[in-house]
Parts: sequence; C-alpha cells; structure tokens
Amino acid sequence: MFDKLVTRRRGGYCFEQNQLFLRALQALGFEARPLLARVWLGTPPATTPPRTHTLNLVTLDGQEWIADAGFGGSYTPPMPLIDGHEVETADGARHRLARDDDHGWLLARKGKGESEWSPQYSFSTDPVWAMDLVMANHYTATAYQTRFTTFVVASIATEEGFASLVDRKLSRDGGPAELASVDELRAALAETFGIQLTDDEVRKLKLF
Repeated sequence: MFDKLVTRRRGGYCFEQNQLFLRALQALGFEARPLLARVWLGTPPATTPPRTHTLNLVTLDGQEWIADAGFGGSYTPPMPLIDGHEVETADGARHRLARDDDHGWLLARKGKGESEWSPQYSFSTDPVWAMDLVMANHYTATAYQTRFTTFVVASIATEEGFASLVDRKLSRDGGPAELASVDELRAALAETFGIQLTDDEVRKLKLF
C-alpha cells in the first residue's frame, strides 16, 4: 500500500488509504483502531446500505475522534466524537456528528449555501476485526453495479475544498466540466489528483 499510494502515487480508496493511515498513526504511538460505516450519500430512499466504508477511531487524552483519509464523497475533517459537534471546512461546508438510534453515530454535511443537512455515513464504535475488513473490501471491490465497479472515480481534498472525477465529469471550485479527450483526462488526473497515467493507460479506462 505504501508503494502504491505514496511512492507511485496511483491513488486508492478507503480500505487502502485508511489502513495505511491507521498503521502510520499506530507507528507514531497513537491509540487508534478501524471502524466500519454505512454510506448513505447517494443511497436510494428506504434502503439500508451495507458497511462499505472504513475510517479510524483515535483516542486523545480520553476523548475519541474520527480520523478519515478516504471518504470519496467529500472531505471528512477530524472530529471529536461528541453529539452535535460541528466543524466548517475550507469550502464553506459544515459537518456534524450526532447520535443515531439505529446505527450509533451519523455524520452529516451541509454544503456552502445549502439549507438542508445530507447524511454521509453512519457507524458504531464496535470492534472491527481484520477479517471484517477483508470481507467488506472484497464486496466493495467486486460487487456488481456498485460505484467502484461501474464508474471511474477520483477525489481529493484541496486547500480550497474538494475536487472529484466521475468518468469524464470533473467537479471542483468553479463548477463541473466535461472532459472531451484522452489528453484532457490524463491532464486532469495529473494536475488535479496527482495521478500520472500514460495515454495507453487512460485509453484502457474506455471512456472515449
């Protein structure tokens, strides 16, 4: 994972990013462990999603915090596990943690200028074992017609906020843009997300 994410800068998703982040935290002496979450962002109404996201729980001076380096729906700032706690990020969005009767905790987000809170993911602080992560990762990476097996996706937290790519649609500060060629896609991956691909590798994504 270190070679893929750090040395070769090829990107990854939560089960890779947050596992590497967790090992770094533990190596630095932090008390930290993984959690599993249900992603509500983009989930159809009246549907309970599976646990397809992992994040980390860190304890500092007796206070538990969530630390998440891999949520692709938006940037998730480190937040103390306190009912009703809110944080504002650089893009003007607000993030709120609240107790949830059914799922333990719910993280919600309200974008700049928005009036309604949108649920992002829910989680409990129950212990998560290595095989739990293996099973959730396998499902997320292989299940038919999921986000990760259907689309080409990339996202990154920036100093100004957040940028994302879904197939040929690039969204960042200034609005969405449709990428029209292999050259534009390769340039966007390199300049916005720091992912260096050759023309041949971009063509293998089959978006043009």
